Amino acid sequence: MSAACFRKLVEGGVAYAHDLGFRPHRDYAVTSQIFGDLESTACPTRFEYGHEGKPFYVSGPHETFTQVQAIVAQLERRLGTGNFDYLVLAS
Repeated sequence: MSAACFRKLVEGGVAYAHDLGFRPHRDYAVTSQIFGDLESTACPTRFEYGHEGKPFYVSGPHETFTQVQAIVAQLERRLGTGNFDYLVLAS
């Protein structure tokens, strides 16, 4: 993947999450500087986010039950029940 497409993919993911009511990790502002003056508009690829037209949340291995509940609740508030899919990893 070209660097311009990688930037476009990452920034698109951040924007997609923002539309769902989620903010990027607190380190994103600093780490995103790695892109420098690279133009994401140089990438012709169109990226789609979610799965089969809907947001799809997969819980991470270090997320607590409380964090998972908060994320699912946020998706329900923003999208309504049944308008997203999720997979919760059991330990």
